[in-house]
Order: sequence, then C-alpha cells, then structure tokens
Amino acid sequence: MMFQYGLYEAILEMVTRPHKALRGDFVMISRDYQYLGWNGPFNRRRLEQAHAVEGVAEVLPLSIRFLSIRNPATFGNKYVHVLGIDPGRNPFRLPDVERQLDVLKGPQSVLFDSGSDKEFGPIAERFRRDGEVATEIEGKEIRIRGLFFLGQTLAAFGHVIMSDETFARVQPAARANMINVGMICLRTGADPERTRHDLLEALPADIQILDRREFEAREKHYWLSHTPVGFITVAGMFVAMLVGGVIVYQILYTDVSQHLHEYATLRAIGMSGRFFTALVMTEAALLLVLGFVPGPLLTAGLDAMARAQAGIPARVSLPGAVLVLGMAALMCAGAGALATRRLRSADPADLF
Repeated sequence: MMFQYGLYEAILEMVTRPHKALRGDFVMISRDYQYLGWNGPFNRRRLEQAHAVEGVAEVLPLSIRFLSIRNPATFGNKYVHVLGIDPGRNPFRLPDVERQLDVLKGPQSVLFDSGSDKEFGPIAERFRRDGEVATEIEGKEIRIRGLFFLGQTLAAFGHVIMSDETFARVQPAARANMINVGMICLRTGADPERTRHDLLEALPADIQILDRREFEAREKHYWLSHTPVGFITVAGMFVAMLVGGVIVYQILYTDVSQHLHEYATLRAIGMSGRFFTALVMTEAALLLVLGFVPGPLLTAGLDAMARAQAGIPARVSLPGAVLVLGMAALMCAGAGALATRRLRSADPADLF
C-alpha cells in the first residue's frame, strides 16, 4: 500500500516538473491545450498584446515540440522534449539554465537534461569528459554545450533546451510565428486579479490565462483522469488493502478456530461479548504494528529501485505513511470484526 501511494505521489511530482521550473505569475496557453505534450500553438502576436496590458512586466515565450535526437553511441533515434526559448527572455528559473544563457546564443548550441533516460546514450558522460557532444536533432547537426537537470516526466524521457533560432532551424517546416506557452510576469505591486481580468479582456477567445496553481492542477487532472496511470496506482493500493485484509482475517479466524474451547470456557464463566471483541481487536492491532513497522523499510528499498531503474521519484513521505497507517488500521479492524462473528455464533454447550 505504501509503495503504491508513493508511486501516486511520484506521478504528481513528475508531471509538474517542467511547470515548477518556469517563472511567471500567469500562463498563456491556447484553447486547444490539453497537457504540456499536446499543447496547441498560438500566434506570437498574443505576447505583445498581453505585454501592452497595464500591470504586465514581461511575457516570456516558450516553444515545445517532440523531436527525434540521435544517440551518439548507437546512432539510433529517440524522441526528446525540445524546449525553445529566447535567451534574452528566459522563462526558466533553473540556475543551470540561467548560468548558461550565453551558451545558447551560439550556433547549433543546446543544453541537455542530465536527468534524461539512459536510452539517449552517454551524452552527459561524454560532455563532462570532452566539454561538448555533437549529435543530430531531426537530421540537423547540433552541439550539446551545457547540462541542466529537470528530470523525466510521464510524457518526456528527456529534455533539450535551445534558442528559438536553433528551434526554427531544426524544423524549418514549422511556422515561426507560432509558440506554445507564454509565461506572464507582473509588475511589482500589480493587482493579480485585476491584471488577469484585463488580460482576458484584451486577448481573443483563442487564449486562456491560468495562474500557476491552475496550470499545475490541469496537468495533474489530465494524467489522473484521461490516462490509466492514476487509476492503476489507486487501484493497486486498494487491491493491496483488500489482499492484506483477507490475510489478516485468515490469521485471526484460524486463531479463533484453534482456541474455541478456551473461548467457550471464558464465555461459560460469564465473559461478555465485548471482552471477546476487544481480545480479537487487540490481536488485529498487534498484526497492524508488526506489519507496519518493516513496511517503510521495504518500501524504501522498492522506491530506490524505482528511482534507479525508471527515474520515478517514489519516496515514503510522512503524510503518505500516516494515510497508509489509517487505511491499514481500517483494514485490520474490518478483518477483526469479521473474525469475531465465529465467537459470537459459538454455543458453549455445543463446544463442550
């Protein structure tokens, strides 16, 4: 149960990694936006229209596309999440990116995500050794001249950041006047609600304005509601709870069955049904404690494997442990209540 809940929390963390790495107070997206990987482009003119609104300090463009990158070791191709930015209007608040903005101004220069999947090849290792890695994106030569860390998401197994000029060069058929996301930064002292209202009034109906919380919540909702990922993790937790309840019930029922004569003796000398219920519930509580104590240790081992093998940031959090403890307590209490039925239905005369 704890491992499944850790996966659930890890999913929510993974899908919002790019969102948390962006700076700005509001987000401009297309009406066709579904999630960051399927975002629906809109015209760059909307950035200037938004910048003209009182209270807006700057609008930072971000172009997003899945493009194929060549593995420099095997020469195979794999799709990577390519993020195109204007180095003079950087939308990222990642220190590694801010420090290397001048690198992006060079021809063919890009930054590679060191947290990318291993299937992209030994790019990070070669860069640390040689200071530069030459490869191709969409058949166009690029040179990796810097690293940053963002990490994998459910949609993207790796990321590359490049200038908008390089972004246009590696896909010449794309429309240069279209972008995918605009990060809106407000002036100091500006009223967020008033500015948002003015933005919606100034922009056409093909644009949505979200705050950061809504932007992240939309991504989470997509992955939990429109893909099987959320259902699988939640269902796995409840299946584990059901299986655990059956096991606890079998243990308690077997113990009651093996000691029916002793229980009957206690009933014959006047012990009430509450006594037997409390006795079985105490056994259930002991099983809960004995099962829960090694649980976080075993889960930590599974989480370490998930991080090492799949890049999933699963971990045992305190709120998650408390929630699982509560669910396990309900599971054991339900199993104990069912096991006491055997005692309540037992007749001392029949047993003797």
